[in-house]
Amino acid sequence: MKNLRKVISYGRQNIDQSDIDAVVKVLKSDYLTQGSYVSLFEDDLKQFFGSKYACVVSNGTAALHLTALALDWGKDDIIITSPLTFVASANCISYVNAIPAFVDIDSESYTIDTELLEKKIVDLRLKNKKVRAIIAIDYAGHPCNWKELKRISKKYNLVLINDNCHGLGAKYFNDQQYAVKYADIVIQSFHPVKHITTGEGGAIITNNKKLYEKVKVLRTHGIVKNDLSNKSLWFYEINELGYNYRITDFQCALGSSQLKKLN
Repeated sequence: MKNLRKVISYGRQNIDQSDIDAVVKVLKSDYLTQGSYVSLFEDDLKQFFGSKYACVVSNGTAALHLTALALDWGKDDIIITSPLTFVASANCISYVNAIPAFVDIDSESYTIDTELLEKKIVDLRLKNKKVRAIIAIDYAGHPCNWKELKRISKKYNLVLINDNCHGLGAKYFNDQQYAVKYADIVIQSFHPVKHITTGEGGAIITNNKKLYEKVKVLRTHGIVKNDLSNKSLWFYEINELGYNYRITDFQCALGSSQLKKLN
């Protein structure tokens, strides 16, 4: 008798003909990047999350990095997160020379333990440490205790970030649009192991206009093309260091197609 074994993959994309058709349509068009499909995907994400703003970028790590830059984290700033996550959650803190501090998970939910979190904040402040933000992870599709996280963030005046890369489509108190109602910033990844994919890709979702405008500039080399009334068509300015964290139109077409099938 043969030893039969069923292999369950860690994560694999699910691509159908409608996804292929959406990508091919863009490939046959004039614009493969920085075209209309980028803003269309952003509009779809805003509608899904019920947010005011969405900025799509090259991957989830880029989304975290731009968030750290936009929030002006730096030396001696402490950002608290969970150790049960992908390395990018902590790496984005180190990218800007800030300090990651870890708080263990709750044994039932596998998300950050809010009692331990508050104790950690109090302990760090007693040592005159500068705690700036919390990155909480909706791990394996299970939302954190966001009501308690919101209370803590308000009490100690901290920015609250939802690393929602594992949580797209989850509900909190039967609300699928919970993420931006509690967190100041919501991060997404569209890697093939996530719930929907754009191949590589990510997003920053927020109701904060100032933060949105900041990350939008930083994702494209820091280029600003605002007041062109008295300038040539090709005039632009670079006022700060930015990055090439853009995403392509055919990736965004795939993302919009995938999002329709999320449920």
